[in-house]
Amino acid sequence: AHEVTNQPAAHAAVVVVRHGNRDYYMAAVDFEPWSWHIHLFKEASEFADLKKTVRNAHLVTGAVLAFSAILLFYSLNRSVKVPVGKIIADIRAGRRPQYDGIAEFAFLSANIGQMMAALKESEQAVRNIASGLGEGVYVLDRSGVLVFVNQEAERLLGWTEAELLGRVAHDLFHCHHHDPRATSKEDCPVMAVMRSGESYRTEEDAFLRKDGSLLPVAYVTAPLKKEGAISGAITSFQDITARRSAEAERMRLVTTHFW
Repeated sequence: AHEVTNQPAAHAAVVVVRHGNRDYYMAAVDFEPWSWHIHLFKEASEFADLKKTVRNAHLVTGAVLAFSAILLFYSLNRSVKVPVGKIIADIRAGRRPQYDGIAEFAFLSANIGQMMAALKESEQAVRNIASGLGEGVYVLDRSGVLVFVNQEAERLLGWTEAELLGRVAHDLFHCHHHDPRATSKEDCPVMAVMRSGESYRTEEDAFLRKDGSLLPVAYVTAPLKKEGAISGAITSFQDITARRSAEAERMRLVTTHFW
């Protein structure tokens, strides 16, 4: 008997059959060793409570998963998005981040704040040095757009920093079409420095002031490099009006003396 009961059944299937007004689950099993065809019946109503329990379990599980997802989203939003958003908002506004909450983000905020402070100190030091040179200084990016001017450059050109920054220097004050010495941006020696990587110096040129007058200048332009690549150029220029006047007076005296 032990050997027979351990023999596998050929197949088993469960179907729903109706008898009278009642539904039954029927399991049909073929037991090949003895060629038996076994049919087991169970009234379907007896499983109604089980089906209801399983259905309710599915609903509860779905509700729990949905609530867990919402809770996870809220938690991530509160613990990641909010502090990062505050830090980014401060940086965009030019303020030092002041986030104080989750330790990791507070640490990040403090370090970014320190870097911003150091950068501002460095920028201010450069401005102080440039302002103390007694010469006009401006910096161009690779496209020839002004990204820095010192106070002396503002004074000599008659433009404010706000009016100059973001503008193409050559088009604004170096390209004066009514002057026969005017050159195109492509032929501009200042722009050529960023192509050649070599400094350029001239003792006589002219920049156009805001009021439309020409400012005689001598200047030197040098390339700026970042990670080995040319990123822009810096120009230092002087007003040579007094020098020109002195040279003209000297020539007048020489001419008067010999004639």
